[in-house]
Amino acid sequence: MNIRFLDPTSLQLVFRTGETHLFPRRGLENYGPHESPSGENITIRFVYPKNYQTVVNKFKNVLESGGNRFPGFENVYRIPIELSDDIMLDHTEYRGIELPKKLAKAVEEDKEIANKPIYVIVVHPYPRWQKSSPYYVFKSHLLKFKIMSQMIRTDVLQGRNLDEVAYNVANAIFAKAGGKPWKLFTKIPSFSGTADLVIIIGFGLTRVPRDPAQRIFDRYAGYVIVMNEEGLMDHLKTFVTQYEKTVMRRKLIECIRDALNSALREHVENIDVIFHYSSKELSIEEEKSIKQLLEQISKDQSVKMNYAIIRIITHPLYRVFMDTDDGYPLMASYVEIGDRLLLIYTVGKLYEKITPLGVPRPILVSIRSSNIDIQEIDKEVFVYSVIGTARMNWRNTGIFNREPTTIRYARDIAYMVASFNEIVNLDPAYLPEEIPWFL
Repeated sequence: MNIRFLDPTSLQLVFRTGETHLFPRRGLENYGPHESPSGENITIRFVYPKNYQTVVNKFKNVLESGGNRFPGFENVYRIPIELSDDIMLDHTEYRGIELPKKLAKAVEEDKEIANKPIYVIVVHPYPRWQKSSPYYVFKSHLLKFKIMSQMIRTDVLQGRNLDEVAYNVANAIFAKAGGKPWKLFTKIPSFSGTADLVIIIGFGLTRVPRDPAQRIFDRYAGYVIVMNEEGLMDHLKTFVTQYEKTVMRRKLIECIRDALNSALREHVENIDVIFHYSSKELSIEEEKSIKQLLEQISKDQSVKMNYAIIRIITHPLYRVFMDTDDGYPLMASYVEIGDRLLLIYTVGKLYEKITPLGVPRPILVSIRSSNIDIQEIDKEVFVYSVIGTARMNWRNTGIFNREPTTIRYARDIAYMVASFNEIVNLDPAYLPEEIPWFL
């Protein structure tokens, strides 16, 4: 087996005025973000327990004015932030499934504002499966009024370097305000070699437990995310459905149909669609339904649709070791295993002294199905689709992100939409489709 490498320039990211940099953080500081949101500033409102006022004030100061390493929000993102009045809550006001009165009053005022503030809410750590936790309660109520929120756990504010926290929180806030921090330097090419348009569709299903202790499941939650050839999210659709395979399959197909119709807003004659999915294998019925849908859309819209369905396995047994002192493989290296398997390093050694923490683990890609002969497919396109979407993780500004964003948020999104549906009867169809509210 021969180890291969992507062109190093494909790892570069694009920032303001087309400037490029390998490191997201340095690119933002040197050049500014790729695209700013509309409006003259980004308004932020902090919500936190009263006994955390001191540490929150320290964090606000770092976020606004900068610290030892974080230069300050405006210096990084080229747009000022405006801090609205804080809302301090008693410990008891974090309980229940309704918004505390003080918070509800502020929401009533803010929901009418065109440039709505983003709420930064400090919460205590809770288990992800606890649907009535303040994390889900606050976020669901705010989303009901189209207000974005950014949650910060108390242990993060107290136990980590505030400059590091500020970088990641600021990037998520900027994206939720409608900004685009960066995009891919090299567009994802056509795997068929003929397409006018290339899109990536990530989809996933998660069984949501009713009682985690007894492993009783009563719901499926799923999502379909569309990314364009520059790595930017174009469309996100989520759903919650009963724990029944036929119903679940129908909802998944509906969301994929919406995603494809969204991508085909402007007519093209030839399109490549790369599907990313993870976790369980597709059933024969699920794969058949996807193929039938693609054939129908191709016929209805008079477009030639080339597709490839690839499964992303995040914990493979395979490893690659290089003939170097530490044996670490290079980032963006890959190995073909037969005709249908690709072992890909989305993280790894960059330069002599730049390596991820710990031994880098690869991702295994299995080419499940395609209407293009496997011998005619440019499989390096699949490698770049995985590495490129891993580079588009706006949840932080670090250089190393192992999983592609097409699957990275599957479980987080699933637990969110399932909880939102139960807490405030928030229909997932109502959630924003073009803003990464889930970051």
